[in-house]
Amino acid sequence: MQRGLRACPASASLWADYFEMELHAAHLLRQRALVLGLPASSVDEAGDDAAAAAAAELEEDQAGGGGGGKDEALRVGRQKLLRGAVAEAVFDAAAAALPKDVQLRLRCLAALERHDWAAWLRPKVLASLAAPPLQFDAQAVAARAGAAGGHAQGCAVFQQALAGSTGVPATELLDAYAAFLDGHHGAADRLQALARDALQRRGASEQLLLTAARALLAAGRRDEAHHTARAACAFLRAAPRVWALRLQMAAEDASREEGDGGAFGQSLQTLCVEALRATPPPSAAPLWRLAQQLCCCLGVDAAPVAAAMARAHAGGAGPLLGDAAACLLRVAAAQSGADAARRLAQQLLALPGPAAQLYSAALSLEAQVAFAAKQADAPDAQQALARARRVAEAAVGAHGEAEGALWRDYVRLETAAGGGHAAAGPLLWRARKAMRDASALDQVTTA
Repeated sequence: MQRGLRACPASASLWADYFEMELHAAHLLRQRALVLGLPASSVDEAGDDAAAAAAAELEEDQAGGGGGGKDEALRVGRQKLLRGAVAEAVFDAAAAALPKDVQLRLRCLAALERHDWAAWLRPKVLASLAAPPLQFDAQAVAARAGAAGGHAQGCAVFQQALAGSTGVPATELLDAYAAFLDGHHGAADRLQALARDALQRRGASEQLLLTAARALLAAGRRDEAHHTARAACAFLRAAPRVWALRLQMAAEDASREEGDGGAFGQSLQTLCVEALRATPPPSAAPLWRLAQQLCCCLGVDAAPVAAAMARAHAGGAGPLLGDAAACLLRVAAAQSGADAARRLAQQLLALPGPAAQLYSAALSLEAQVAFAAKQADAPDAQQALARARRVAEAAVGAHGEAEGALWRDYVRLETAAGGGHAAAGPLLWRARKAMRDASALDQVTTA
């Protein structure tokens, strides 16, 4: 172990393992002493004063030529060894080698939890966490608060650290304080005050504001939770989790409202579109899926939501979310009719990288329109079929190598259009050439 530390003196893992190894060695020596009949009390009571007295007595004995002092010094040295003096020396060396490493100290505290007899070392480790440069480190403060012996004492530790953090970024300290408070009785008031103060100082984080709003909700204070969520969205415009919480609360209010449900639905739709416009597409996936659920379950108009999706992805910010876009397209068809849904599909398919699910939903929609026009002998039946074929060609052109379901839908379209099984032959030949997986092609031929 020492050879490894000489080679890697900055390894916190090696230092922590060395510390625990020495604790375990002292534990085994203590067990051996008990087996030999030595009283445990004499082991635990030995301390620095006894060692100093033994050293003085040893000097006197050496000056007078006696040998009793040497025996006493050996006895006290043995007691210090059994008490964990080597582990203490290892921690001192580790703290000197890694003065800024919080995880080292936390691992040492965890090791001491497994050795109750060495609890006398805990104040030293905690003092190391409270000393510069770890004085304002969030993990260090949280460790001190957790070891303070009570909730009120822990809050005092955090408040003291925050009060002394002038010039030190306090966001991590606030998040750690919020996590410490979360779940405790009466935490809503303190969290609300923390969030309000952090917003005024322009130093609020997403995690702190979320924790405060959820605590207010859990306490049954919905109006205050709404106010906190609105303030959070105004301060952190691009934070998807804050918008998601606000949308969920608004959806719950809309589902509970028995009066003017239309007004609540319109307000929810406006909020949903605002959230989707504010959040960048790379981090907005949870919001798109939440918007999809609101459209399906609460009747939120899918057309503006899908239009917001189209605007968000118009700059090529990333691949379109296939499942959410396909669901919105189907909901738009049910809400506004096939023509409105077709126009929406054209907008979505014009975006960069449409997903296979979106192509499948658009092809299904165009096929339904074409079949309805054919059955009604409508004059534009051939135009409708041509539109469906263009979507099918674009679909297999973009995803035909891997998506057998798209070839299946194309085959069904041509079969139902009047070509029968003869029309399926050329398509199946193209599919065999295009697809990489033969088993997926078998699914096409047996569908």
